[in-house]
Amino acid sequence: MIKKLLRFREKTMEEYRKEQEKEMEPWKKRVMSLHEKSGFLFYYEASEPAFPDSRHWILQGEVALGTAPEDSRLILYDGEGNVLGEGRMESSPEEKEEKRRGFLRPRKNEFAITITVLEGEETEKMDKKTLNRSLNHLFLNLSLLSDIEM
Repeated sequence: MIKKLLRFREKTMEEYRKEQEKEMEPWKKRVMSLHEKSGFLFYYEASEPAFPDSRHWILQGEVALGTAPEDSRLILYDGEGNVLGEGRMESSPEEKEEKRRGFLRPRKNEFAITITVLEGEETEKMDKKTLNRSLNHLFLNLSLLSDIEM
């Protein structure tokens, strides 16, 4: 009897998801697809430059799915699943602890990244002014980082 109830619930949920997908906006479908297909998915929250060279950054946020090896290629997305650029992971995301008045509290995940492509152009070939403007646009809109390109 319990198995029949579970199967009924699964079928009902599946039908509900199919109906929701029919009415869903295209950007929501892209983001949902990213969540389903990604081996690594990272929610961006904050950043700071790693070196004076503005292509190297430390990103902070939360790992939503999986792990990615160092030196892997990451695709940078905005909140609607549109590609903003590409980067190369320089260190693995790890959760660090922060000491504060004698207490340990978890900090967000963070890792180093080198931004390699912005707005379809390689960052090494950009002049300083264009690079800074593109980075500003990137960090205003960046929401997700994934190991797959949609």
